[in-house]
Amino acid sequence: KGVPSFAPLAEGGSRTTRGRGEFPGELLPSFCLRKMPPPSEREAKRTSAPDEIAVCQTEEQARAARDAGVALVFLPLDAYLAAQEPPAGVSLPPVIHDSEHTGVYEKLARAKERGASVALCTNIGQIAPAKEMGFTVAGDLRLNVYNRESLRVLRGMGVSLVIPSPELSLPQSRDLGAGVATVYGRLPLMLTERCFIKENFGCDRCGRAAFTDRRGARFPILREAGHRNVIYNSLPTYMGDRRDALDGAGVRAAHFLFTVENAREVREVLHAFRAKEPLAFPVRRVGRS
Repeated sequence: KGVPSFAPLAEGGSRTTRGRGEFPGELLPSFCLRKMPPPSEREAKRTSAPDEIAVCQTEEQARAARDAGVALVFLPLDAYLAAQEPPAGVSLPPVIHDSEHTGVYEKLARAKERGASVALCTNIGQIAPAKEMGFTVAGDLRLNVYNRESLRVLRGMGVSLVIPSPELSLPQSRDLGAGVATVYGRLPLMLTERCFIKENFGCDRCGRAAFTDRRGARFPILREAGHRNVIYNSLPTYMGDRRDALDGAGVRAAHFLFTVENAREVREVLHAFRAKEPLAFPVRRVGRS
């Protein structure tokens, strides 16, 4: 019930685009509902309170972000189904093998029945099925949107919100014109097919495992769907205390990627960002050139 048929797309993919004004305002940050002029015609909009998007791993994080007023919050599919009070957004796993399709999209249908309205697609093959199921579609940073042509193609496929590649510099973000940037979070470095947590640390360390390099830097490892693992950067990116640079790059939506933070730390990050304050620990920066 409600599971897509996976019929192949016509050559070139689906070009059906749903008008942004057709989506209820509570589904997406407000800038996604306004028609954006081309970057060459748009002046950077300066604001002290950009729209906020939080991609979380746990219900504790999601609840803290939502209670703090974040406009759109996502939880992974399995965590969404287990949550007592799930948010509006559900994120799909970055890898879905053919043998996993039916199970994943049956879960997505159940998430929709529980109130999920926005699906965060982590690879391009998930867009058409999510649209077929009636979701508003958002594009995760794993889609690696790095130029205006890829952004144009995704919007033509009906993706209403695109989180660009975190490897973009601020001038590149300005030229891309997506209006979104990752302003906080440990970025994913590697996805493994094997469960390194079970093999190296034991299942009781799930959620607390990390690799340590020769310099003592710790790289958190989190479980992904299918008992895969994702290894994250040792330092989070953070730009809350460099808001003038974000404003100058036309960033109007702030993307937070919460991984190992507890509820208190989620609130502290959001407070620091809104207050334009630095964090009390080392961070990485978005490039300026």
